[in-house]
Amino acid sequence: MLRRHQSGLAVYAVTLIVTFLWTLYEVGFDKWQWVPRGALLVAFGLILCIPVFARETR
Repeated sequence: MLRRHQSGLAVYAVTLIVTFLWTLYEVGFDKWQWVPRGALLVAFGLILCIPVFARETR
């Protein structure tokens, strides 16, 4: 992602999916337990959705 390649977004998406599955396996459907496990990744994804960052990837 620092090199502004599109593959960085794919790696982020895979990381987010794996983290979600791990969280679901570890704590089940207790959503309050999801917050410490995924909040940072979700916040990072929201930053990546800002058009300035989204346009800079090739």
